[in-house]
Amino acid sequence: MIVERMEALGRLELVRFYLKDIIEHTEYIKWWPLDPKAVLIVSGEVVGCLDLARLDTNDIKISADHVEILLPKPEICYVKVNHKESKVYTISNLSSKPDAEIIDMAYKLAETKIEEGALEMRVLEQTKFNAQVMLKPILETITSKKVYLRFDEE
Repeated sequence: MIVERMEALGRLELVRFYLKDIIEHTEYIKWWPLDPKAVLIVSGEVVGCLDLARLDTNDIKISADHVEILLPKPEICYVKVNHKESKVYTISNLSSKPDAEIIDMAYKLAETKIEEGALEMRVLEQTKFNAQVMLKPILETITSKKVYLRFDEE
């Protein structure tokens, strides 16, 4: 095995949402009498994080009695469909397209739907909350000062 590339990461993962959904994907084909359709029961996860690599020394203000830190805007680190826990429920009205291609398109749609669902369920707000709960006490202990965490809203 050869290391092709290595990169430094500065992402602090703060929350993981596990989601389940039913996804219906239909391929619309003009010349086919019935549109091929796949229905999946999909399980997946979305992780909210802060990219601490974007933190700059200008984002940290230290005074005699407190520290103010401007943290990067929370983001979704990744969205992942768990294929072991997901199932193809039905495939119907097949055309000249292979089953695998229709199922693959359904899984891509599922990944988008899982991300949208996590955003609706406020994954980024939960990331902010968890940053306050986890980072603030650690930083206050290290600095022996009151710590105020704010988030860049870009």
